[in-house]
Amino acid sequence: MDTCNLQGASLVSHMATNPGSGPPPIVPVPRLSRKLRWIWAVGALAVVGSAVACWILLVYRPPKPPPAQSGYLGGPARYPTVAVVFVHGIFGTKGDTWLNQESSLDRQTSFPALLAADPEFHEHTDIFLFEYHTPWFSNAASIVELAGQLRGSLEDHRVFEDHKNVIFLSHSMGGLVVRQYLLTKHDLSLVPMLYFYATPTNGVQLTEIALMFSWNPQLRGMLLLRANDLLQSMQSQWFEWEQAKKVPSYCAFETLPTYGVLVVPRDSATALCNQPPDPMTADHFDIVKPRNREDPVYSRFAAALRKSVTPEEKLPTPLEAPAVDARKFVIEGRYEMEKSTKARDGRGEGFIANIRPGATEDELDMSLENTGDKGFPTLTYRLLRLKSNDNAQQFHASQVLEEWFYSCGDRQLSATPTIKGDVTFERDANGQIRLKGTLTLSGQAFCHGRQSGSLQRPYKFSHIQI
Repeated sequence: MDTCNLQGASLVSHMATNPGSGPPPIVPVPRLSRKLRWIWAVGALAVVGSAVACWILLVYRPPKPPPAQSGYLGGPARYPTVAVVFVHGIFGTKGDTWLNQESSLDRQTSFPALLAADPEFHEHTDIFLFEYHTPWFSNAASIVELAGQLRGSLEDHRVFEDHKNVIFLSHSMGGLVVRQYLLTKHDLSLVPMLYFYATPTNGVQLTEIALMFSWNPQLRGMLLLRANDLLQSMQSQWFEWEQAKKVPSYCAFETLPTYGVLVVPRDSATALCNQPPDPMTADHFDIVKPRNREDPVYSRFAAALRKSVTPEEKLPTPLEAPAVDARKFVIEGRYEMEKSTKARDGRGEGFIANIRPGATEDELDMSLENTGDKGFPTLTYRLLRLKSNDNAQQFHASQVLEEWFYSCGDRQLSATPTIKGDVTFERDANGQIRLKGTLTLSGQAFCHGRQSGSLQRPYKFSHIQI
């Protein structure tokens, strides 16, 4: 019997039992109160939220960020005079931080690329780009830990060992990383200058708001000075460090708002600097994105670099070279070289340097003939004259002139090692020409496109002409 028939039978039975009473009264269904409905809704949301949280913690694995990769712009280091180390700020990278996408109609340009191609500096300046992980919504290294990463990256790439001067150019939080690293290193003998763009040395008010939306612990290192133990300690140590007071520290600050707000005000951006501050008509992002070399963002740093590196340390242009013909001064011949350290098997390695006149009066060609490791071929390098007088000729070793190969199993291994260092031909009291100096061979070896080894070999001349 269906539901309708059951309800009809029940009504007939009721009227038969109670004649004249009419249909039975309708009993209303009880409704939940508003308070109970709110409790039910909140409970349901809590159950759903807990399920989502458990899925995120136990099942979901966010994609791994691309690894931070630091290194020299355009390949290995080439020049021993100056290395400029670029350090980006929070939420930036070694690429987009310095890139000006509106630099021209047909191409983009970046601060490092402008410096590397500058005719005034490119013949003696290496560009090193430091990069670190700095996300919005996940954990990351603190500023102190980033200073340790900077130390490791500079050591891995021999930045201080291979250069006479190391200059730091930093943006925003990158300046705090640089200062923390230098305080730990506690040696500025090879650092002729520092340049900080919009570095929050006294902290930033906006950091408190950013912490509401980001999990990155690096933000806590940029809280205002009064509530920031890291910045207080950093400033105290910097003020007490006599060597830091003598190194020129330049500061540039933004004068245009970013989305209506000055991110790093002038007082915070210029603290601890001992040179006149540079106001930039730019916001917090564009302050390190020059359009060209005439842009003050670039030209102010270039002027500081020009002052900080002494003329003796710069490579002269051919027009500055003396009139003395190097080919008439240097004795053509064979010179012994000895490796400054022993090989792994305990045997010494060495080269014979065959030196002959180059194409111009300011050049020499040098072929290195290996007398140790038989797998290492003869390589030819060009020596460019730096200075000369009646008693000495100094040369800088430049790029290798050819690629070399040898087999790696059933494959062929290739590399193009670079050579760095200065050598000097000197005339002694007896009028005899002797060769002095140290040259370092360095490079990467590749086997079918994959890196299979590295080369880092310093050699000294033994001052003997054969």
